[in-house]
Amino acid sequence: MDQTATESRMGPVSEVLLDELRGEVHRHGIVVWLDRDGQYSGLVDALARTPRGFAVHAFRGSHLDLMVALEGVAGGIDKPHLLVHMPGATEEDVRATPLLELYMAGARYRRALTTLVERAAAGKVAQDAIDEVIGSPELTLESADRWLQAELSGGDELATVLRALPLSALVDDLLGGGTVARKLMGGDGRGPLLSHLAAAAGLSDRWVAGMTTGPEWAATASGEALVHALATWVLAVEYVDDLQRAPVSPLLSDIERLPRSVVAECCSLARDLGRRRPEVYAQAALEVEERIDDEVRCARAEDLGRVDTFRFEEDRVLDAALEILGHQPLETAAWERVLDWSTRRLEEGSFWLDREPPRRTAWRLVDAAARLGRALADAGPRLDAHLGHDAAVERYVRVGAAVDQAHRRLEQLRVLHAYEVGMPRYEVVRDRMRALRQSWFDWASDWAGDYAHLCRLHGPLPGGHLQQRHLFEEVVRPLTQSSGQTAYFMVDALRYELAAELAETLAGHSATNVRLDARLAEIPTNTEVGMNLLAPVGVGGRLRPVIKKGREIHGFRAGEFVVDSPETRRRAIAARVAGRTCPLLKLAEVLAEDAEGLRRRIAQARLVVVHSEELDKAGESGAGPATFASVLQQLRAAWHALREAGVRRFVFTADHGFLLLDEADTSLKQPHGQKTTPSRRHVLSSVGADHPHELRVPLKDLGYEAPGLHLMVPETIKVFDRGDKPMSFVHGGNSLQERVIPVLSVLHRAPTGGDTSRLTLTATARQPLMGRHCVAVRVDREQETLGFGASDRVEFVMRVVGARGHRVQVHDVRGDVQAHSGVVKARIGHDFEVFFSVLGPPGDKVQVAIEPLVRSTMLDSTVLRARYAVSAQAPVLGTSPGASVGPASTSSESNRSSWLDELPDQATRDVFQHLQEHGTLTEAELVRLIGSARNARKFGLRLESLLTVAPFDVQVEAGASGKRYVRI
Repeated sequence: MDQTATESRMGPVSEVLLDELRGEVHRHGIVVWLDRDGQYSGLVDALARTPRGFAVHAFRGSHLDLMVALEGVAGGIDKPHLLVHMPGATEEDVRATPLLELYMAGARYRRALTTLVERAAAGKVAQDAIDEVIGSPELTLESADRWLQAELSGGDELATVLRALPLSALVDDLLGGGTVARKLMGGDGRGPLLSHLAAAAGLSDRWVAGMTTGPEWAATASGEALVHALATWVLAVEYVDDLQRAPVSPLLSDIERLPRSVVAECCSLARDLGRRRPEVYAQAALEVEERIDDEVRCARAEDLGRVDTFRFEEDRVLDAALEILGHQPLETAAWERVLDWSTRRLEEGSFWLDREPPRRTAWRLVDAAARLGRALADAGPRLDAHLGHDAAVERYVRVGAAVDQAHRRLEQLRVLHAYEVGMPRYEVVRDRMRALRQSWFDWASDWAGDYAHLCRLHGPLPGGHLQQRHLFEEVVRPLTQSSGQTAYFMVDALRYELAAELAETLAGHSATNVRLDARLAEIPTNTEVGMNLLAPVGVGGRLRPVIKKGREIHGFRAGEFVVDSPETRRRAIAARVAGRTCPLLKLAEVLAEDAEGLRRRIAQARLVVVHSEELDKAGESGAGPATFASVLQQLRAAWHALREAGVRRFVFTADHGFLLLDEADTSLKQPHGQKTTPSRRHVLSSVGADHPHELRVPLKDLGYEAPGLHLMVPETIKVFDRGDKPMSFVHGGNSLQERVIPVLSVLHRAPTGGDTSRLTLTATARQPLMGRHCVAVRVDREQETLGFGASDRVEFVMRVVGARGHRVQVHDVRGDVQAHSGVVKARIGHDFEVFFSVLGPPGDKVQVAIEPLVRSTMLDSTVLRARYAVSAQAPVLGTSPGASVGPASTSSESNRSSWLDELPDQATRDVFQHLQEHGTLTEAELVRLIGSARNARKFGLRLESLLTVAPFDVQVEAGASGKRYVRI
């Protein structure tokens, strides 16, 4: 008899067992089956008679006979595929037999019959029926096969259809009017359907009774009602499965008894509902949350797992994270705990964060605060002043720069994510941000004070290898001695941590070496000093500064001329570099040219100087944190453009760094004589007097030929009081944030690759989500490319077309895509979505363009057809939210009725008519109009879909007296 015929006679329980045995033998080679109760001997004898890809041998009373049968089967070099059945044996029994060596070489297999039956029947038969069968003392494999076969072969045609449908397909059928839905309409499908749901999902009568009106409900329930009942159940199953303790609510007690396979099916459906049917998910979650209030009351963040099935879970964990942030200082482990919570939600996904974007903003701020806290804990509170400049720079590069990067990113988020309507725990989040900013200030002040003391002990000027004045001769000029071209980026205010972020985006390219070193900027750390010293102006390490009015250094003498401008810097550089030309390009000029245009402009050059003031200008204008990321995009784009034009070597460096302070903090000001005398962070004086809380440095100690002049700077990160408007972006002092500058070298060992395939972009406007615009995008190749090095991703940015003072802020993306610092990086040939806002002066709607980050990318700029409303820049976190909303103009009665009639019920129509006529609606008014607090919560969940009908938008504002709905 062949294998197929043998297996066709097996019952469904035996088939599951056989599949399991095949897998075990395939994985381990030798499997010793310890059948303690001898329940499987009949099946083993049948398997031994028919070949099936592995040898089957059994102990039948004689170890000698078994060993003889195994001779030649278990030996040899190659591991055999062998199953050895040992009825009545345990682990201890085997150790006393000649089979011990074989047992140790293979894998042990055991399977209780009750477990096997439960596994085979799970999802096919209701759990109560399974419990009855496995509880029988007369249970055998043969009887289990007969029972399950009878269960699976019973029922009518509908039962057969249901068994073939996955739960997600069944939901689609019920909501889409499919075969099962039509049976329900005929009145004869509810019994088989409920029986199937009891088997496939474990849906119990007790749950249905608790979530509905009782048994009579089943006789009249529609497909939508059945889906709702199923959705509530699978969400409850997902919650219990993810819970780190036993559930408290009696309503959830049945779930712990469900087989693992049924739990997995329920969790899979829960995820599917969240992705494809968010309204069904939200309504079901609200219903369950109301019924398990005892669970809600006692739930702690520690109890909750990785999935926020219900909104209260997200709330509870957010509260716990904010509570931890409120207890400072903290150890690294505490920060890691908060980061674990935030990373899960921001990177792994959360239904409630996707549905309510202000929650995502809150978590982003929490995440940024925790990253700053962890960096502070890692860096330590003080800098050892006795170790010298080299150790101080090494320590700052290793741990200090990470603190400043985390602080800058927090400030960036604080500015970009201005107060968002509906952001949970707004006041608490604001307090935590304020506390973390203060912690950074204390840390930075302590380190600055320690570094000032270091300068007193070891002198203010480091060894030559760290001096800014030698950078050109030691780093840049040697690169120009080799064949090919070098680009020298002189970037005003490119702080070390910003260069580290830029380096991350440049690393990873084939045949490319990226190296980031550090030097110390000369003091005072302003443009007139640092930028001019990036050119070769020193003679034997000595500098001849040009000082005007005895108060400020404006440049340096280099031979017969003064280096004090971009052109004179270029002139000094050209004198030290071979080549027919030494072009000076502004960053904007590089970005405006395509690769061929750039190639022509730099054709005769060995060195190209690129001058960038964008970072410094953004900082001085007060827009720094909001635009720093954009400047990094531009620097990367310029690198790419010059790379395409043939440049193989790059050096990025800076004149100085900067401090980001709180301009509203008046305690940052420090007096120094008359307010008209000092700059913000330094003073030049002919009087060598020491002042409290200041570091005084004679210019001669800096190698400056300026006898009799002294430099004074604050010891900490405070600014001199000049009586003018305080600034958040400052430099000129002696802190490591201002002095440590990057030397980022990028060397390409090979020319660029050959991907010249054209790309096409299609974009479709989607419905807004919680006040964010949404566009669905896809980028495709016009033809498949065979070019070596062709990338499967494209980077682009979004900008406002022809509008001054407006900008696009990318909030979120969805699909095979990432977004960082405003750059969207998408996989070619895949669909994705971008959620964004247009910020700026409100008024007419504007058009938005999607354009490649780099002009040489074979992708044209695409202007979106839709026009998008502009959101006024709101106050940042830390200021008091408040906005006046004027009454909205009303439409005619005929226009109102034309769209109000499309709303689902009269209560909802009353709500929208109230908003149409009065412009605002309080939470109390909503409850009165819609009938109950429960209906009001449901209205909030449905608001997004209801707004697709209304001719206006509605924003939800959170206040002390509750929510307020505002017509916009």
